[in-house]
Amino acid sequence: MEYQPLPSQSGDHLGKEAPHHQPGAIPDWDRIEASEDRCIETRRVTITEQHCIGHFEGEAENTPKIMPLYKLLRNFIEVTAMSSNRMDGYTNYQLPEAVTINVGSALPMGVECEERIFPIDVFENSTEYAIWRANAPAEKDQIRFSAQLGMFNKDLFSSQPRAQVGEQLFPIHPETVLKDHAEIAQILPHGPEIVMIDGIISPKDPGVIMESFHQVTTQDFLSLNLPFGGGEFAKENPVAMFDIASTLEGLGQTGYIYFQEVRPGQTIPVFTKIEATLNHQHQPNVGDIIYYQLTSFERTGSKGSISGQVLANDHKTVISQFNISARLMARGLLMGYIKEMKKQPATKPADQPTQDKA
Repeated sequence: MEYQPLPSQSGDHLGKEAPHHQPGAIPDWDRIEASEDRCIETRRVTITEQHCIGHFEGEAENTPKIMPLYKLLRNFIEVTAMSSNRMDGYTNYQLPEAVTINVGSALPMGVECEERIFPIDVFENSTEYAIWRANAPAEKDQIRFSAQLGMFNKDLFSSQPRAQVGEQLFPIHPETVLKDHAEIAQILPHGPEIVMIDGIISPKDPGVIMESFHQVTTQDFLSLNLPFGGGEFAKENPVAMFDIASTLEGLGQTGYIYFQEVRPGQTIPVFTKIEATLNHQHQPNVGDIIYYQLTSFERTGSKGSISGQVLANDHKTVISQFNISARLMARGLLMGYIKEMKKQPATKPADQPTQDKA
Protein backbone atom coordinates (compact mmCIF):
# COMPACT_ATOMS: atom_id res chain seq x y z
CA MET A 1 0.00 0.00 0.00
CA GLU A 2 1.23 3.48 -0.84
CA TYR A 3 0.96 6.20 1.81
CA GLN A 4 0.61 9.86 0.85
CA PRO A 5 2.47 12.62 2.73
CA LEU A 6 0.37 14.36 5.36
CA PRO A 7 -0.39 18.10 4.96
CA SER A 8 2.25 20.39 6.46
CA GLN A 9 1.56 22.00 9.81
CA SER A 10 4.99 23.34 10.67
CA GLY A 11 5.64 26.68 12.30
CA ASP A 12 2.05 27.31 13.37
CA HIS A 13 2.46 26.29 17.02
CA LEU A 14 -1.10 25.88 18.29
CA GLY A 15 -2.45 27.58 15.20
CA LYS A 16 -3.24 24.24 13.53
CA GLU A 17 -3.96 20.72 14.67
CA ALA A 18 -2.76 17.37 13.36
CA PRO A 19 -4.86 16.13 10.42
CA HIS A 20 -6.41 13.19 12.28
CA HIS A 21 -7.48 15.21 15.31
CA GLN A 22 -8.44 18.36 13.47
CA PRO A 23 -10.81 18.77 10.55
CA GLY A 24 -10.38 22.27 9.19
CA ALA A 25 -7.99 25.10 9.92
CA ILE A 26 -7.61 27.05 13.15
CA PRO A 27 -6.48 30.69 12.83
CA ASP A 28 -2.76 31.27 13.31
CA TRP A 29 -1.55 32.86 16.52
CA ASP A 30 -0.70 36.56 16.37
CA ARG A 31 2.81 37.48 17.44
CA ILE A 32 2.55 40.12 20.16
CA GLU A 33 6.12 40.23 21.50
CA ALA A 34 9.59 39.17 20.42
CA SER A 35 13.25 39.25 21.50
CA GLU A 36 12.70 39.73 25.22
CA ASP A 37 15.44 38.97 27.77
CA ARG A 38 14.83 35.23 27.90
CA CYS A 39 12.04 34.83 25.41
CA ILE A 40 11.96 34.14 21.69
CA GLU A 41 8.39 35.31 21.32
CA THR A 42 4.96 35.42 22.83
CA ARG A 43 1.84 34.55 20.85
CA ARG A 44 -1.87 34.89 21.53
CA VAL A 45 -4.76 32.62 20.54
CA THR A 46 -8.35 31.94 21.48
CA ILE A 47 -8.99 28.32 22.43
CA THR A 48 -11.63 27.05 20.02
CA GLU A 49 -13.86 24.00 19.82
CA GLN A 50 -11.33 22.49 17.42
CA HIS A 51 -8.59 22.66 20.07
CA CYS A 52 -10.86 20.79 22.49
CA ILE A 53 -12.45 18.35 20.06
CA GLY A 54 -13.23 15.02 21.70
CA HIS A 55 -12.35 16.24 25.20
CA PHE A 56 -14.93 15.60 26.57
CA GLU A 57 -17.96 14.04 24.83
CA GLY A 58 -21.23 15.94 24.93
CA GLU A 59 -22.72 19.38 24.35
CA ALA A 60 -20.59 22.40 25.26
CA GLU A 61 -23.13 23.86 27.71
CA ASN A 62 -23.04 20.85 30.05
CA THR A 63 -19.69 19.23 29.25
CA PRO A 64 -16.23 20.54 30.25
CA LYS A 65 -14.54 21.49 26.96
CA ILE A 66 -10.82 21.70 27.76
CA MET A 67 -7.76 21.55 25.55
CA PRO A 68 -6.08 18.21 26.46
CA LEU A 69 -2.51 18.32 27.71
CA TYR A 70 -1.19 15.90 25.11
CA LYS A 71 -1.87 18.54 22.45
CA LEU A 72 0.19 21.05 24.43
CA LEU A 73 3.00 18.49 24.74
CA ARG A 74 2.81 17.94 20.98
CA ASN A 75 3.03 21.69 20.45
CA PHE A 76 6.07 21.88 22.75
CA ILE A 77 7.83 19.15 20.76
CA GLU A 78 7.12 20.91 17.45
CA VAL A 79 8.28 24.30 18.77
CA THR A 80 11.50 22.78 20.12
CA ALA A 81 12.25 21.00 16.84
CA MET A 82 11.76 24.25 14.93
CA SER A 83 14.11 26.05 17.37
CA SER A 84 16.94 23.50 16.98
CA ASN A 85 20.55 24.69 16.97
CA ARG A 86 21.59 26.02 13.54
CA MET A 87 25.33 25.54 14.08
CA ASP A 88 25.41 22.10 12.43
CA GLY A 89 23.24 23.15 9.49
CA TYR A 90 20.22 21.40 10.99
CA THR A 91 21.60 17.94 10.35
CA ASN A 92 20.39 17.15 13.86
CA TYR A 93 17.19 18.19 15.58
CA GLN A 94 16.86 18.83 19.31
CA LEU A 95 13.83 17.17 20.85
CA PRO A 96 12.58 16.91 24.46
CA GLU A 97 13.64 13.69 26.20
CA ALA A 98 12.99 14.36 29.91
CA VAL A 99 9.98 16.64 30.37
CA THR A 100 8.29 18.09 33.46
CA ILE A 101 4.88 19.73 33.06
CA ASN A 102 3.48 21.74 35.98
CA VAL A 103 -0.21 22.35 35.41
CA GLY A 104 -1.53 25.38 37.25
CA SER A 105 -4.82 25.66 35.41
CA ALA A 106 -6.84 24.50 32.42
CA LEU A 107 -7.43 26.00 28.98
CA PRO A 108 -11.19 25.86 28.38
CA MET A 109 -12.87 26.60 25.09
CA GLY A 110 -13.46 30.28 24.48
CA VAL A 111 -10.65 31.80 26.56
CA GLU A 112 -7.80 33.84 25.11
CA CYS A 113 -4.33 32.51 25.91
CA GLU A 114 -0.72 33.57 25.56
CA GLU A 115 2.20 31.20 24.98
CA ARG A 116 5.80 32.05 25.72
CA ILE A 117 8.56 30.27 23.79
CA PHE A 118 11.98 30.37 25.43
CA PRO A 119 15.27 29.88 23.58
CA ILE A 120 17.20 26.63 23.85
CA ASP A 121 20.02 26.82 26.40
CA VAL A 122 22.90 25.44 24.32
CA PHE A 123 25.11 24.87 27.39
CA GLU A 124 22.54 23.01 29.47
CA ASN A 125 20.81 21.52 26.40
CA SER A 126 17.45 22.44 27.89
CA THR A 127 14.48 24.65 27.17
CA GLU A 128 11.22 25.93 28.65
CA TYR A 129 7.76 26.80 27.43
CA ALA A 130 4.76 28.36 29.14
CA ILE A 131 1.13 29.02 28.29
CA TRP A 132 -1.58 30.71 30.31
CA ARG A 133 -5.02 32.23 30.04
CA ALA A 134 -4.73 35.94 29.29
CA ASN A 135 -7.14 36.52 32.18
CA ALA A 136 -5.18 34.31 34.60
CA PRO A 137 -4.58 36.18 37.87
CA ALA A 138 -1.13 34.83 38.77
CA GLU A 139 1.92 32.88 37.68
CA LYS A 140 0.58 29.82 39.50
CA ASP A 141 -2.12 29.57 36.81
CA GLN A 142 0.42 28.90 34.05
CA ILE A 143 1.02 25.54 32.39
CA ARG A 144 4.79 25.38 32.32
CA PHE A 145 7.09 22.93 30.52
CA SER A 146 10.79 22.33 31.16
CA ALA A 147 12.88 19.72 29.35
CA GLN A 148 16.30 18.25 28.80
CA LEU A 149 16.91 17.78 25.11
CA GLY A 150 18.50 15.07 22.98
CA MET A 151 20.06 15.33 19.52
CA PHE A 152 18.49 13.26 16.74
CA ASN A 153 19.87 13.01 13.21
CA LYS A 154 17.48 14.12 10.48
CA ASP A 155 17.91 10.74 8.72
CA LEU A 156 16.01 9.11 11.60
CA PHE A 157 12.80 10.57 10.18
CA SER A 158 11.35 9.74 6.78
CA SER A 159 9.34 12.16 4.66
CA GLN A 160 6.19 10.11 5.18
CA PRO A 161 5.13 7.33 7.58
CA ARG A 162 6.94 4.06 6.88
CA ALA A 163 4.72 1.07 6.17
CA GLN A 164 5.26 -2.23 7.92
CA VAL A 165 6.82 -4.79 5.58
CA GLY A 166 5.26 -8.25 5.41
CA GLU A 167 2.78 -9.77 7.82
CA GLN A 168 2.16 -8.55 11.36
CA LEU A 169 5.04 -10.00 13.38
CA PHE A 170 3.39 -9.69 16.78
CA PRO A 171 -0.38 -9.85 16.26
CA ILE A 172 -2.92 -9.40 19.04
CA HIS A 173 -4.51 -12.78 19.76
CA PRO A 174 -8.30 -12.49 20.20
CA GLU A 175 -8.31 -14.64 23.33
CA THR A 176 -6.16 -12.03 25.13
CA VAL A 177 -8.58 -9.14 24.45
CA LEU A 178 -10.58 -8.29 27.59
CA LYS A 179 -12.34 -5.20 26.19
CA ASP A 180 -12.64 -4.23 22.55
CA HIS A 181 -12.82 -0.76 21.03
CA ALA A 182 -16.62 -0.57 21.27
CA GLU A 183 -16.56 -1.38 25.00
CA ILE A 184 -13.79 1.18 25.59
CA ALA A 185 -15.81 3.87 23.83
CA GLN A 186 -18.68 3.23 26.26
CA ILE A 187 -16.39 3.77 29.29
CA LEU A 188 -14.29 6.76 28.25
CA PRO A 189 -15.79 10.26 28.52
CA HIS A 190 -13.91 11.27 25.35
CA GLY A 191 -15.26 11.64 21.86
CA PRO A 192 -14.14 9.18 19.16
CA GLU A 193 -11.72 11.75 17.68
CA ILE A 194 -9.20 11.27 20.50
CA VAL A 195 -9.71 7.68 21.69
CA MET A 196 -6.12 6.47 21.53
CA ILE A 197 -6.44 2.81 22.49
CA ASP A 198 -7.94 -0.08 20.52
CA GLY A 199 -8.50 -2.61 23.30
CA ILE A 200 -7.63 -3.86 26.78
CA ILE A 201 -5.59 -7.07 26.86
CA SER A 202 -4.27 -9.46 29.46
CA PRO A 203 -1.06 -7.97 30.93
CA LYS A 204 2.06 -9.57 29.51
CA ASP A 205 4.51 -8.65 32.28
CA PRO A 206 4.36 -9.02 36.08
CA GLY A 207 3.73 -5.76 37.92
CA VAL A 208 1.38 -4.47 35.21
CA ILE A 209 -2.10 -3.81 36.60
CA MET A 210 -3.73 -3.01 33.24
CA GLU A 211 -2.54 -3.13 29.63
CA SER A 212 -4.01 -1.74 26.44
CA PHE A 213 -2.84 -1.66 22.83
CA HIS A 214 -3.06 0.40 19.67
CA GLN A 215 -2.17 -0.45 16.07
CA VAL A 216 -0.26 2.45 14.51
CA THR A 217 -1.84 4.16 11.49
CA THR A 218 -0.82 7.08 9.27
CA GLN A 219 -2.90 9.26 11.59
CA ASP A 220 -0.34 8.75 14.37
CA PHE A 221 2.32 10.92 12.70
CA LEU A 222 3.00 14.63 12.66
CA SER A 223 3.84 16.22 9.36
CA LEU A 224 6.52 18.89 9.83
CA ASN A 225 8.69 20.97 7.54
CA LEU A 226 11.90 21.35 9.54
CA PRO A 227 14.85 23.43 8.36
CA PHE A 228 17.88 21.72 6.85
CA GLY A 229 21.15 23.23 5.63
CA GLY A 230 22.76 26.54 6.52
CA GLY A 231 22.74 30.11 5.32
CA GLU A 232 21.41 30.75 1.83
CA PHE A 233 21.28 26.99 1.21
CA ALA A 234 18.79 26.36 4.00
CA LYS A 235 15.67 24.54 2.84
CA GLU A 236 12.69 22.73 4.28
CA ASN A 237 13.04 19.07 5.16
CA PRO A 238 9.64 17.28 5.20
CA VAL A 239 9.49 15.04 8.23
CA ALA A 240 6.91 12.48 9.33
CA MET A 241 7.49 12.17 13.09
CA PHE A 242 5.64 9.72 15.31
CA ASP A 243 3.27 11.69 17.54
CA ILE A 244 4.81 10.55 20.80
CA ALA A 245 2.72 13.11 22.71
CA SER A 246 -0.40 11.06 21.98
CA THR A 247 1.00 8.26 24.18
CA LEU A 248 0.37 10.54 27.18
CA GLU A 249 -3.34 10.54 26.34
CA GLY A 250 -3.33 6.79 25.64
CA LEU A 251 -1.83 5.96 29.03
CA GLY A 252 -4.20 8.40 30.72
CA GLN A 253 -7.17 6.68 29.07
CA THR A 254 -5.89 3.30 30.23
CA GLY A 255 -5.65 4.70 33.77
CA TYR A 256 -9.19 6.07 33.54
CA ILE A 257 -10.59 2.67 32.55
CA TYR A 258 -8.78 1.06 35.49
CA PHE A 259 -10.09 3.79 37.80
CA GLN A 260 -13.66 3.11 36.66
CA GLU A 261 -13.22 -0.58 37.38
CA VAL A 262 -11.89 0.08 40.87
CA ARG A 263 -14.29 2.89 41.78
CA PRO A 264 -17.03 3.60 39.22
CA GLY A 265 -18.50 7.10 39.17
CA GLN A 266 -18.69 10.45 37.41
CA THR A 267 -15.37 11.79 38.72
CA ILE A 268 -12.99 13.19 36.10
CA PRO A 269 -9.20 13.15 36.67
CA VAL A 270 -7.57 16.52 35.89
CA PHE A 271 -3.79 16.31 35.46
CA THR A 272 -1.75 18.57 37.77
CA LYS A 273 1.82 17.41 37.11
CA ILE A 274 3.47 15.14 34.56
CA GLU A 275 6.99 13.76 34.42
CA ALA A 276 7.76 12.15 31.07
CA THR A 277 10.63 10.35 29.40
CA LEU A 278 10.34 10.30 25.60
CA ASN A 279 12.26 8.03 23.21
CA HIS A 280 12.24 9.67 19.78
CA GLN A 281 14.92 7.27 18.57
CA HIS A 282 12.29 4.59 17.96
CA GLN A 283 9.92 5.60 15.16
CA PRO A 284 7.18 2.96 14.76
CA ASN A 285 6.02 1.80 11.35
CA VAL A 286 2.42 1.92 10.21
CA GLY A 287 0.88 -1.37 11.31
CA ASP A 288 3.09 -1.81 14.39
CA ILE A 289 1.44 -2.54 17.73
CA ILE A 290 2.21 -0.31 20.71
CA TYR A 291 1.31 -1.30 24.26
CA TYR A 292 0.23 0.90 27.17
CA GLN A 293 1.20 -0.62 30.51
CA LEU A 294 -0.26 0.84 33.70
CA THR A 295 2.12 -0.07 36.53
CA SER A 296 0.91 2.06 39.44
CA PHE A 297 -2.40 3.56 40.56
CA GLU A 298 -2.92 5.41 43.83
CA ARG A 299 -5.77 7.47 45.23
CA THR A 300 -5.93 9.53 48.42
CA GLY A 301 -9.09 11.57 48.84
CA SER A 302 -9.49 13.91 45.88
CA LYS A 303 -5.95 13.30 44.61
CA GLY A 304 -4.54 10.44 42.60
CA SER A 305 -1.53 9.35 40.59
CA ILE A 306 -0.66 6.83 37.92
CA SER A 307 2.58 5.59 36.42
CA GLY A 308 3.24 3.54 33.34
CA GLN A 309 5.10 3.03 30.12
CA VAL A 310 4.43 2.63 26.42
CA LEU A 311 6.21 -0.18 24.58
CA ALA A 312 6.78 -1.29 21.01
CA ASN A 313 8.59 -4.11 19.23
CA ASP A 314 6.71 -6.87 21.11
CA HIS A 315 7.33 -5.14 24.49
CA LYS A 316 11.09 -4.89 23.86
CA THR A 317 11.38 -1.13 23.25
CA VAL A 318 10.21 1.62 25.59
CA ILE A 319 8.72 4.56 23.65
CA SER A 320 7.70 6.68 26.64
CA GLN A 321 7.30 6.62 30.41
CA PHE A 322 5.03 8.79 32.54
CA ASN A 323 4.41 9.66 36.19
CA ILE A 324 1.14 11.58 36.38
CA SER A 325 -0.48 13.38 39.32
CA ALA A 326 -4.14 14.33 39.10
CA ARG A 327 -6.95 15.95 41.00
CA LEU A 328 -10.24 14.06 40.92
CA MET A 329 -13.21 16.35 40.30
CA ALA A 330 -16.93 15.84 39.88
CA ARG A 331 -18.10 16.92 36.44
CA GLY A 332 -20.36 19.63 37.88
CA LEU A 333 -17.56 21.08 40.01
CA LEU A 334 -15.23 21.15 37.00
CA MET A 335 -17.89 22.98 34.99
CA GLY A 336 -18.12 25.55 37.78
CA TYR A 337 -14.37 26.15 37.69
CA ILE A 338 -14.46 26.57 33.91
CA LYS A 339 -17.18 29.22 34.18
CA GLU A 340 -15.05 31.11 36.72
CA MET A 341 -12.00 30.89 34.45
CA LYS A 342 -13.90 32.53 31.62
CA LYS A 343 -15.08 35.55 33.62
CA GLN A 344 -11.96 36.45 35.66
CA PRO A 345 -10.64 39.96 34.90
CA ALA A 346 -7.64 40.12 32.56
CA THR A 347 -4.31 40.61 34.35
CA LYS A 348 -0.67 39.95 33.59
CA PRO A 349 1.05 36.86 35.06
CA ALA A 350 3.14 37.50 38.17
CA ASP A 351 6.44 37.51 36.27
CA GLN A 352 5.10 40.23 33.94
CA PRO A 353 3.97 43.01 36.35
CA THR A 354 2.06 45.91 34.88
CA GLN A 355 3.51 49.38 35.46
CA ASP A 356 1.49 51.90 37.43
CA LYS A 357 0.31 54.84 35.41
CA ALA A 358 1.66 58.21 36.45
